[in-house]
Amino acid sequence: MLSSFKDASLAAAREAAPEFARALLIDALGQDWRARADALEAVGINANGKKLTAPWSSAIKQAGFALSVYTINLPAVARALVGMGADCVITDAPDIILAALA
Repeated sequence: MLSSFKDASLAAAREAAPEFARALLIDALGQDWRARADALEAVGINANGKKLTAPWSSAIKQAGFALSVYTINLPAVARALVGMGADCVITDAPDIILAALA
């Protein structure tokens, strides 16, 4: 999966390598997140886990996107985000987060 904050980069990736899935990296919820993701034919949203809210998580999942959160290094935070629907936790401490989610 290819991901980027830059729409132009994901559009170029779609043209150069359409066989790779794409995810839009988003720091904070903006009004246009869904339109941007749809325009890029993204299959996922990679959201800032420190800013993700339950309503935003729900909107992402209801829209049919995979939801990843970055960069989560605290077990309790990872558990809460997975509880809100996160499919993937991006972390600097995979051993700790994996143990916490087991």
